[in-house]
Amino acid sequence: MLENISYKLHSMSLFKRLTIMFLIFSIIPILIMGVVSVNVASAEVEKRYINDVSFRLEQVDKQMDELFTYLDYVNITFAIDEDVNTVLKEPLENERGLLAENALDKKLYDSKYASDIETSIYLVGMNGRMYSNDYEGSVEFIPAQALEHLLQKDTRNTAIMLDEMMACGYHMVVTARRIEDTDTREVIGIVITAVNIHHITDIFDVNFVQTQSSILMIYGGRVIASSGIASLAGESEDEVFGDLLSDGSALPEKVLVQGEPYLPMTHDSGKNGLMLVALIPKAEISEATLYIVLLMALLCMGIAVCAVIASVAFSRSISKPIKKLCVSMQNAEEGRFMPGFIPLYNDEVGMLAHNFNTMMMKIDNYIKRIGEVERDKHIAEYKALVSQINPHFLYNTMSSIIWLINNNKKDEAMEMTDALSKLFRISINNDEFLTIQREMEYCKYYLAIQQLRYTSELTYSISMEEAVGHFTIIKLVVQPLIENALYHGVRKKDGGGHIAVGASLRGNCLCITVSDNGGTLTEQKCTEINAMLAGGPDMSGTGIGIKNADERLKLYYGKEYGIHYRISDGYTIVEIIIPIRTEENDV
Repeated sequence: MLENISYKLHSMSLFKRLTIMFLIFSIIPILIMGVVSVNVASAEVEKRYINDVSFRLEQVDKQMDELFTYLDYVNITFAIDEDVNTVLKEPLENERGLLAENALDKKLYDSKYASDIETSIYLVGMNGRMYSNDYEGSVEFIPAQALEHLLQKDTRNTAIMLDEMMACGYHMVVTARRIEDTDTREVIGIVITAVNIHHITDIFDVNFVQTQSSILMIYGGRVIASSGIASLAGESEDEVFGDLLSDGSALPEKVLVQGEPYLPMTHDSGKNGLMLVALIPKAEISEATLYIVLLMALLCMGIAVCAVIASVAFSRSISKPIKKLCVSMQNAEEGRFMPGFIPLYNDEVGMLAHNFNTMMMKIDNYIKRIGEVERDKHIAEYKALVSQINPHFLYNTMSSIIWLINNNKKDEAMEMTDALSKLFRISINNDEFLTIQREMEYCKYYLAIQQLRYTSELTYSISMEEAVGHFTIIKLVVQPLIENALYHGVRKKDGGGHIAVGASLRGNCLCITVSDNGGTLTEQKCTEINAMLAGGPDMSGTGIGIKNADERLKLYYGKEYGIHYRISDGYTIVEIIIPIRTEENDV
């Protein structure tokens, strides 16, 4: 399966493969970025909702604390009031009891309108007496039963009366406190303070205005106040939350109310056993998240369309010039070495096309130049062979041998004859390359013959580093330099001259030198010869063998190699610089 897909992909054109690759590497990151962004945004939206609701719950808790603090204040005020103590333990027939009762009635009346929080106050004594400012009868419960319920609780502080709130249908928040005799500390009654539930729901509404969240106040496993969910009331609220909270269990992550999911948040006020529960509708969070999802979807689609257009354009910009370059290469393969096409830009493909065009032009020039070099090479070889075996050279050499024999110099005659035979043996070798060892032998035999001919005019020396003997060089490039040194240098020097031939390593290159002390060349002449060898115009009086030898060296080894002239300490030095080659890597 994978091999089949890979084969089909590699069988496609470069344009299609590049387009598919760019689309894969651009669309996949876009999709990943979109999914991650949506998840992060959804989590951030939910976090913001939770933080907002948490802040609102804290504000509700503060305001409810103020409300219950006020109710505590009312309860304490009447619980420690002297008139209340008097009427709940003194007979009403005496003057003191009557005065206390009148003062208490006035205080109850004043408390009705003493604050914006309208409270209903009940004072119930153990002696059966009861006083109240609930003139309208808004509280529907039996104070005597409230007295009994409160006395059953082991508390001396203000407590919420849940059963009495149930008796009122959860319309009133009922709190109560024991009244103790200021002298004996015995319980002589209770003070009950009731406030309308709308004071709490108003707090809910003010803090949760312009939100779809709902808030509930739970006490003793029962919902005693709620806001935001009109359908929840009484027993249905208890069914949803009462069982979960009565045993101390935590709320689940999601609560269903009439089939709709809500995210619950709890806030324990830490006072009076009250707990606040906020319900954040999942639909509200989803609605806010949906906006982000749509925005990210549009953004990703826009980026994807731009990526497709950019991928196609970019793929075409790469594949089109490469296709043209392929056509040019095919033309070159067929022997047409003209430049293929002119690139429009200076990028990597443009540089490749430019270099290819340059290479084609150079190849074309090299083909033409090779023909010329081969012709000059044959001429140089011909002249070199002629200089070695021409009749005049043979005549003079043979005459020198006969003269040596007639003068009983048989050893010198045998030496010259041996050198001449070895010289011919090397000359007739058809190999293009010779080792440096063989090349030095060739130079030695040639110079030995010349020295026997010009005994008083020529001395020579040949030196070679041992490490270079197995390296190779193209033949017929050293002998023209020796010949040039002999005929244009040493022979023109009065009193004879010296020719030195050497071979050594110079860095990563091989250096062969031919030196003579003829003193016929000046610095200017050396500069002119070097300029000619570097491609300048030909010079009169300079042998064709030297120039052709240099061109052959450059053709085989590269333009940075070849022959160079210089003068040092009275010697004219000709250097041949070539890379290190052996018989195995000669091409």
